[in-house]
Amino acid sequence: MDNLIFRKLDDDKSKKKKKDKKKNKDGSAADSASSAAGSERNPSIDSSASQSTNNTEPSEVEGDVPAYSETAELPIPPPAFVAPIIRHLQPNVFPTVDHCIAHLKLLHAFSAMRDQIENTDGIFFATVPAVGEPITDDLRLKDKRWSIFVSRAVYRFTAWWNTIPAQKAGAEWHRLNIGHDFNHDMEYATISGRYMPFDMTNLPPLDVLMVWHAYTLNPRCFFQDCLRYGKMDFWFTGLPWAAINDCIDPYTFEYKLADSAVYKWEAKTSLPFNNLDTPNYKGQCGGCGNSFEAPWNAPDDTGFADKNFKLICPTLSCGKVHNMDTLSKDKFIREANDLYSSNYPMPGTLLDLHGLPKSITEHEKAWDNFTMPNRLLKEVIFNVRTVPQNSGVSAIRTILENALRSSTTVSKASTTERITQGKLLNVHKLSIRRMMSAYWDNPWPQSINLIGAVLRQGTFVSKMTNDLNWYHSPAIGNTVSRACTRYNRFISLMRARSRKILVPTLDIDLAWHTHQSMPHNYYTYTVGATARFVDHDDKIDESKLSTAFEYTTKEYQKIYKEAYSECGCWYCQVVRQQTVGSVSRLFSKKPIEFECGTDEPRNHLSTHGVIRVEDRAMEMQRKILKANLDKAYRKLCEERKKKGKKPPARPDYWQYYYGPYYPYAYYPYGVPYIPPFGMDPCIGSGVYGCNPGCLATAAGAYGNCIAGACGAQVANGGCGGGGCGSCGGDKAACGGSNGACGGHSGGGCGSGGDGGGGGGGGGDGGGGGCGGGCGGGCGG
Repeated sequence: MDNLIFRKLDDDKSKKKKKDKKKNKDGSAADSASSAAGSERNPSIDSSASQSTNNTEPSEVEGDVPAYSETAELPIPPPAFVAPIIRHLQPNVFPTVDHCIAHLKLLHAFSAMRDQIENTDGIFFATVPAVGEPITDDLRLKDKRWSIFVSRAVYRFTAWWNTIPAQKAGAEWHRLNIGHDFNHDMEYATISGRYMPFDMTNLPPLDVLMVWHAYTLNPRCFFQDCLRYGKMDFWFTGLPWAAINDCIDPYTFEYKLADSAVYKWEAKTSLPFNNLDTPNYKGQCGGCGNSFEAPWNAPDDTGFADKNFKLICPTLSCGKVHNMDTLSKDKFIREANDLYSSNYPMPGTLLDLHGLPKSITEHEKAWDNFTMPNRLLKEVIFNVRTVPQNSGVSAIRTILENALRSSTTVSKASTTERITQGKLLNVHKLSIRRMMSAYWDNPWPQSINLIGAVLRQGTFVSKMTNDLNWYHSPAIGNTVSRACTRYNRFISLMRARSRKILVPTLDIDLAWHTHQSMPHNYYTYTVGATARFVDHDDKIDESKLSTAFEYTTKEYQKIYKEAYSECGCWYCQVVRQQTVGSVSRLFSKKPIEFECGTDEPRNHLSTHGVIRVEDRAMEMQRKILKANLDKAYRKLCEERKKKGKKPPARPDYWQYYYGPYYPYAYYPYGVPYIPPFGMDPCIGSGVYGCNPGCLATAAGAYGNCIAGACGAQVANGGCGGGGCGSCGGDKAACGGSNGACGGHSGGGCGSGGDGGGGGGGGGDGGGGGCGGGCGGGCGG
């Protein structure tokens, strides 16, 4: 953790080291040998750092005072734990055990930082509306502090992002231009590059590193943004694990940089190194062009990081109203003007259905298809520039809807034979939806709202650092090595089941996340293994996740003859029980039992990407799912009792899920209890500027896609098109007629596409209506 946030006393730690150096010498060596025996390769951190804060040994025994009683109150590592040693952190095509353990170490630093922020009274002067329950109010206040902190972190990351040079292979580069050297840039986009030198003298603060980390976990967005802005060496480098590892204490997880890093940061960004000292948000008015400032939070909940952000331009002659919607619309207009004047492409229009960059000469027809929205925008640029000053992104959507209804406008946008007849291909619709997904509730220059991306990682960080806590396990080497093996199998399964949504378990997700943090290596590996750049879908509805997890469990157990999830919670046991019969029947054998040996939740499915789709059809699916799970749970209990085993426990508040809003103590926003496959309970609509856990799909709702371009979750970045669990098929992209969303055609979004998300029902869009999704929030 950043020492300016924690303000720890180094003299206490140095005193402790001197006093215990001799005492712990032999014990540490023995423990290191014991830990190393657990794995063929022992991953590791520099063991020269300070002591663990987990437990303290007793300082006194009645009748006797030990010699070390003077320092007994200081943190000392428990006898069974010696920080793992990490030696091999050079970039690798496949993530190593060392990389994964360094990743765990970083997640612990994030967790410590969050705990520090949430429990520091008085910071940001944050307030939340009272709901009458003291415990609930306290938890909501903690979450409010964290939401403000994350908003400031994204603001600070953007300032740092703007200072990263546009370069490739160490040479000065340029922003991608559709006309100038476009073929060359696209053909060699992923081939050449040079690692940027990072160490403790030039790494960013920990909060900025947290945003960078979340950014890389959206691989296609990160790739296309680096490609658009010419920051290819930055993409090629990814997270510099060796440098990051050196800066984090393996026991306290304190993040320490050299003094020169502070000076460099402040000189480059003109911002304080400490997040807590960050000044007001500064922006530029899209009406008059003058700058303005907005507080991060306000008593009336209208600060920039508040749910109801609102600010009137201070220039008297302007009077423009600023909120997230108008700022996002202003961003769209700026980038559309850049497209018209300088041929800078819009986000979402560079990668094909497989997530691969294509040049004109390589495949002219494919290039023409997915870059079509750029030409369409040039045809309507005057209308885009003249939208009402206080309008939002919905006004842009209306302009594009009208353009798609005009066969003349559509024909001018492309020379493809079918387009000249005024008919859009599904690839055109997907490209338009991907472009619009970069603008719903997203005023930042990146093509994804990084605030939501960071917040959606909350569940995963908590699981890794609090629930499972593999970092402090003496068997960490074996655990992580097996995770890497299972991740490799998961990718192989993804290749064989390219049209299905597959759900990883937590150990697989750890290796997967670690791999994504090395973008160039991840690109090379997934393209080689699956013929596509596998995206990481961090927005998937709860009920779909549960169904997909059951399918993944069945297929994995069928191929590898071992349990997919070793979690002992009631939900995972029910899923295993449901899949055992079908697997056994394939081989006409006695049912195979995949027992994990415990009822404790362990290697659970990964749920950090879960969102709740606000739609009547999805609500009905959730109710059906609950009924099916209730039935399966009762059956499991009966079978366990017959075998003389204790039935798995299920929380009493399960009954409230899918029912009326019930504020359980740990979930302070009045949202229903989230089941074991549900979204992060910390994500509620009450304290965030935009709700990262919600997706609206009603026709005409804020954040939905363009009529005629369809696509529910793609509209807000719900999936990347062709990625794991994505929508993006080539055929039957959305049911209905003439490309209209909704209707009742089977297949729903994604049926028939390479890497599509598997068909769901067509839905009830009707009349050319369009299922959409809010880009980070339906806002409450």
